[in-house]
Amino acid sequence: MLSLKKGSLIRDLWDQRSSECTPEQRQWQEAAHKSWKALLKSRDGREVKDYVSSLRNGDVERHCWLVSQEDSVVAGQQMSPQLLCARAFRWPDLESTAELHRLDQEAAVCPSGGESSAGRSDGLVCCSPYHFARAIPTEEEPLRPGGDGRTLWNTERTTLPDHHGRRAVQTVALPSSGGASGDSAISVSVSDLGASLTADSAEYSSLTTDSRSSGARSRRSCSRDTPVITRSVSSSPWMMVRYGEFNTRVGRIEQVSAARMEVFYRGDEESAMPTPDPSSVYALNLRTIRNRDRARGVEDRQRKVGRGFLLWRKSFQAVYLYNRSQYSVYVQSPTLSQPGGQQKVHKIQSGRSFKIFDRARANQVRRWYERNEGGVPRTLDLQYCRISLTSSWGHENPRHPTLFDCHCWFEVHFTFPQESS
Repeated sequence: MLSLKKGSLIRDLWDQRSSECTPEQRQWQEAAHKSWKALLKSRDGREVKDYVSSLRNGDVERHCWLVSQEDSVVAGQQMSPQLLCARAFRWPDLESTAELHRLDQEAAVCPSGGESSAGRSDGLVCCSPYHFARAIPTEEEPLRPGGDGRTLWNTERTTLPDHHGRRAVQTVALPSSGGASGDSAISVSVSDLGASLTADSAEYSSLTTDSRSSGARSRRSCSRDTPVITRSVSSSPWMMVRYGEFNTRVGRIEQVSAARMEVFYRGDEESAMPTPDPSSVYALNLRTIRNRDRARGVEDRQRKVGRGFLLWRKSFQAVYLYNRSQYSVYVQSPTLSQPGGQQKVHKIQSGRSFKIFDRARANQVRRWYERNEGGVPRTLDLQYCRISLTSSWGHENPRHPTLFDCHCWFEVHFTFPQESS
């Protein structure tokens, strides 16, 4: 039973701070302790008790930590309460609030809406470190000039290095509206790997062909209910999501109209955890997706997903991903790389947020193809991304050379309207 004495509660809360620190970071924490206590001195003991309880039972996002917006001086450095709390409890190497992404408004994680002290009658502001993500900057390099006579997408194989410098990652896009025929399916593989992967092109083609296509299905073929994606957005969902395990698409197409989507794994023992409001969030519990032919190890990998990840849109212009899981999530999209060339797999670590789609960037890439290649290749979907849970992929990863060697993954298609030429 927690003591109702506020001093004891504040010590209990401080004990929940990050323990993965270097000696220098631990020294900083000791210097920050006094400032931390000063932040909470005006708060009611029951509020502090709620903060402690939420951390201990794993429901870390439940409460706002409301304090006065007053900067503190720690080890000679002036810092806001948001920076102090985030550095003490989650990211000991955090240097600036510019690295933080508040999860308010569209993300709707912060119950107070992230209001500043000027927007509240009580002058308080939320500094809960669990209502922030550590933002990964999107490296949007200027599009390289074209017109050099090279047409990279009319070949059978394309080099797709990831952001760690590894030489190859396979990619595949969803079929266009009405389904794809066999000759319009993506050919994917890697030119510098030689003829040893030539067969992969045919195998991946079966992933994007309509279920009515003739011919034998390869060992990497997916479920017969291949997704068909529409481009209309007037009264339709803004995002469509398909879940897969290894080489098989599992379950239905998730059509998301709510402003955000939560993907997680929650078992019976966690039924006491709060259930997302269906009017504001599309919730997908991986435990509810049935697969009678589920491969060994998939359910264990799903359990590792835990709190999973959050997807949300911002004014129909961009889509962000926040990784709530304790394990990394991996993302790939044509708009996150230079057009006509190399695609990257981006690693999103626990507690990080990343802009996985930008509509303006997609339009820039589309215009680049129209100017330099005569149009976007019909095998390339610029409003598409792939997400793998806990596992990266690539030819240098012998266990997961392709996405379809990963335990759990998602295909995501955004239905945002495109600019007219």
